[in-house]
Amino acid sequence: AHPQKSIDIPTGKPHDGLFTGGQLYFTTVNGTVVRVDLDGDGRMHTYDISSLYRGFNPGWCRALAVDQEIVYVGYSAFRWTYHLENISFIGSNMRKIARQLGQQRPARIVKFDMQRKQIVDEMSFSNGEVALIFSILSANDPDRGES
Repeated sequence: AHPQKSIDIPTGKPHDGLFTGGQLYFTTVNGTVVRVDLDGDGRMHTYDISSLYRGFNPGWCRALAVDQEIVYVGYSAFRWTYHLENISFIGSNMRKIARQLGQQRPARIVKFDMQRKQIVDEMSFSNGEVALIFSILSANDPDRGES
């Protein structure tokens, strides 16, 4: 209703956005889901999903679907070209390390419960199946249409 207004998302660079049920949702590339209540007081809630993983970040967060208190978040696989090309001068072993990290952090779709603030399920793909995830379609999305 107010296109001139903007929303500051301090947790990271937004990638995907979705409006449903009076709520505006965003993913940030570093793995945070942001929910803004547009029908109520405009409060912002953040859920740092990447922090729930031990060790290295699970990948590039770039897809989102919402089903009430559940969000499905897509992560593309860790890839050399996205994360380590700028520090390749450190040594020739960097490419080998990047491949190992990619095997540990393949593309995945995470099912996250916002109320419980925890990952409740996850679907991982081997590097030969899927490397990049751009979007997630929800069967409950009224704007999706029927094919």
